[in-house]
Amino acid sequence: MAIRRVRGVRKDLAVRIEQSAVDALLDATSFPVKVVEHREPFKPDRTESISASRAEEGTFDLSHTSAKQLFQRASKWASGQQSKWPTGSSSSAPADEETQLLAAIASSGGQVLESAKACLRAAEESADYSGPPKALLQRILNGGLEKLPETLAEVDRAASTRALGIKFKVHCSQADVWVEKRPSASVASPRFDLKDIRLKGGARGELWWYHPTFHCSWLCFKWSVTWGWDMILAVHPQGIRFEGEAHADLATDAATVKCYGRCDRLRLDYPILREIPLEGLANRFLDGKPVFVYDATKLLPSFPVIGTSLDIKAIEIPKTSGAIEVIAQVEKRISR
Repeated sequence: MAIRRVRGVRKDLAVRIEQSAVDALLDATSFPVKVVEHREPFKPDRTESISASRAEEGTFDLSHTSAKQLFQRASKWASGQQSKWPTGSSSSAPADEETQLLAAIASSGGQVLESAKACLRAAEESADYSGPPKALLQRILNGGLEKLPETLAEVDRAASTRALGIKFKVHCSQADVWVEKRPSASVASPRFDLKDIRLKGGARGELWWYHPTFHCSWLCFKWSVTWGWDMILAVHPQGIRFEGEAHADLATDAATVKCYGRCDRLRLDYPILREIPLEGLANRFLDGKPVFVYDATKLLPSFPVIGTSLDIKAIEIPKTSGAIEVIAQVEKRISR
């Protein structure tokens, strides 16, 4: 303990927690330590806020640029693999994760194309047809799977209903991640980095889209457009070992100092999941699990004279390297 002044402002007491003490704390910690625990089903939003990501629920927008690239890749895969759209059944599901994603996109998009084809056939064969314009249906079919995100957007513009338009979302419905081994730390305050972060766990990532489908509503003469959410694919890797980036933030709470773990980057290199920032889910989980570093009120009782007449007024964590320093300011105890 010391009496000192910092930047001209009187600071009365100080304690310094050295690197060796932090190392001893890490050595005494039982690993693995859970850093992510998340459970949240996808919640289709049918309001105008549908375009907004809901990070706290693990739901994020997939940009139309990324979606178009996926459909372009799926189109190339489908044209090179088979002459008709894949069924997506478990018996024919490809083993490779990337190929599985492309096959699922081809299957889901193919169902929409087939509905557009049936609608156009009715428009051409029946004089009593009513429904989406034939020219629009033809453009959708001409564009095929590759152009589907763009041509389906025209359905929204051409419809008389106030549809929300084609949307794509990636969603994490479940995640469990542990720090498998003790990390290393170069102590400083009020922040220090954690190195050698070895992680193990898994997550379920889902790709959803909001799109139109063409339906026969009466005797295959009257056709309508129905908009709805469909899941294209879910991936669920488990027991994966990977690395992450993290640091620790020190914060004051009354007369105590708490340490919060913070994930800077936490991604699983899998289709769909690589688009989901799991670090946000980790930080929300870690917010409720701080580590108590120091209680400044414990300083005063160790000095009988000071401890009976003074109280802690405030504490600060100055910027330091190689140790954690806590500065306390005292005030005269008020008699009650």
